[in-house]
Amino acid sequence: MAENTISVRLGIKNEAVRKELEEVISPEEGFHLLRRHDDPGPCDLLILETEKSASEDFQLIQDLQASGKVREVFLTSPRLEPDLLLQALRAGVKEFFSQPINREEVRAGLFKFKDRR
Repeated sequence: MAENTISVRLGIKNEAVRKELEEVISPEEGFHLLRRHDDPGPCDLLILETEKSASEDFQLIQDLQASGKVREVFLTSPRLEPDLLLQALRAGVKEFFSQPINREEVRAGLFKFKDRR
């Protein structure tokens, strides 16, 4: 993987959402999608899906960022509730994608990440 390539790992439970994100990220230049069988080591960007156990997910996000294993986290959820968004912001999540996935929002988030990097 090239030094300037951004590694992206998906923590997605819903297979349809996973497939859609893979289809958006895979063709984007400068991004390398880490597959399930790849090394579970550090990555630049984690896109995580949260559902009912959001508090556990937010603790995981904070732990991963504090350890340096993940540079940034984007979150996706079928729930779009103010409390969930507030918890996401407090945990350090940089982007939130509601489901169903809007491909243009995901692309915009990826390019913003690339610019911040």
